[in-house]
Amino acid sequence: DLGCGTGPTSQTLHSLGFQTTGIDISPTAIELARVLNGEIHFVVTDVLSYAGKFDFIYDSHCLHCIVTEEDRRLFFYNLKNNVLPG
Repeated sequence: DLGCGTGPTSQTLHSLGFQTTGIDISPTAIELARVLNGEIHFVVTDVLSYAGKFDFIYDSHCLHCIVTEEDRRLFFYNLKNNVLPG
């Protein structure tokens, strides 16, 4: 869950049976997300540099905050490289 903030979408995905990782650049938001959603893995990092392998990647209001073409290319490059085939 990219740009997860305090984790409401992460919680929804988790309740639907997904093994969920929430990612946000804000340490304050992630700290609160961990308090509110203890069973979910949350990471403080920049979505432009995070590496991991996922079956499904969801953008929680993140892409519209990435404004330069270079950063958008990097965002999509990382999405392509972090999502598993199929």
